[in-house]
Amino acid sequence: MQRLAQQACLWTQAGLLAIASRDHQRAEYCADALAARLAGTAGTVALMDDLVASFHLSGAVEAAERRTRAAGRAHPGVVEWRAAAVECRTRLDLAELRKQSVVAEASMWTHHPPSGLRARIVESWPHQEPSLVLSAEDSERIDAELHRWYAKAGRDLAWS
Repeated sequence: MQRLAQQACLWTQAGLLAIASRDHQRAEYCADALAARLAGTAGTVALMDDLVASFHLSGAVEAAERRTRAAGRAHPGVVEWRAAAVECRTRLDLAELRKQSVVAEASMWTHHPPSGLRARIVESWPHQEPSLVLSAEDSERIDAELHRWYAKAGRDLAWS
């Protein structure tokens, strides 16, 4: 009898988790809609593509950091990281990575929907221009504020 009660509780918990996961995913889609309104369709899709390609992009940034450290120079800075990421993006087949993401990340138990699916959904909505644009000066000021954090992250990447 006790085992039956445990099984019933286990299945009830599993059902509640499955239902809750759908709510989390629905919240992600609402956040994507807000992101599209603020950053525009292109910016939001670019973010989703970066999530899809995160393994490759982090590897490119890590390689740039290690090359700089091996040459005996200090932290290359975020500009070189961005250049490495841009070069990496040009070599990637984002359409294929999106497809792989939809298959690999799809699960009833995850809180986040697949990034590739999120990118496709955002692209299917009416195109929106960004309502919030970051100027180059603001971006440079933010990078200057985060410089110490970037240097620490670079050390962590080089040592990993």
